Amino acid sequence: MEANRKDLTAEEIAALRSSKVAIEKKAKPWVVKEPPKELNEDNVIYWSTTYQKLMGLGDRPIATKAHRFLKEKCVKYNPDKKAFEVKPIKGYNKTTYTVKPTNDEIGFKCNCQYHTKTKKVCSHILAVRLSLKIKNWNKKNE
Repeated sequence: MEANRKDLTAEEIAALRSSKVAIEKKAKPWVVKEPPKELNEDNVIYWSTTYQKLMGLGDRPIATKAHRFLKEKCVKYNPDKKAFEVKPIKGYNKTTYTVKPTNDEIGFKCNCQYHTKTKKVCSHILAVRLSLKIKNWNKKNE
């Protein structure tokens, strides 16, 4: 066993997770990372529990597409509609979807076919959540 490697106990891992410190495992050893001062389109996915849950549940296409919406700056707030508009990804589709806040468990509703049919978090809702996380995180850390 390597001298500099420390195997964390289940209690230590639980304590780290509960304190909102991310744990990243890269082959060897465990690396504990402190939260960044600023979130952006590249690092927000590592600090979003919804994104991580979707990746863990096998909903990678939804999570990956939401990340792409962010990177291509497709999410915009429309104050007239009191809703977010998620513009299409260039070369992918041509439809702009509307995401509105709700009081249900998900917190938003989208007019896309996937969300309308399943009532689950779609890529558009996740993209809005991630963009709000960036905005609120950075505002809090100013």
